[in-house]
Amino acid sequence: MLSATVPIWMAEVVPAKIRGPLVDLHGAMYIFGYMLAAWVGYGFYFVDSADSWRGPFGKHERRCALVSKTHKPLCSSPMLSTFGSTCRDLLAP
Repeated sequence: MLSATVPIWMAEVVPAKIRGPLVDLHGAMYIFGYMLAAWVGYGFYFVDSADSWRGPFGKHERRCALVSKTHKPLCSSPMLSTFGSTCRDLLAP
């Protein structure tokens, strides 16, 4: 879902001068992350343990925890502003 949502959000929010390179960078980092995950899984395949499947999850869990604790809130989408609503209005129960 993020592979489609993030480029659309960037196309709305990012200045036109750097929009193209950032969308391209997002695609390249998406591919790089997939490649890194595949190599980590391949590396842990050769670990002789019943718990070798836990290695890749633990390795990426630390990065996810770091990003979730240090991320900045995203600015709201201009498209939502034209409809007179915000992200919180759409997500409210």
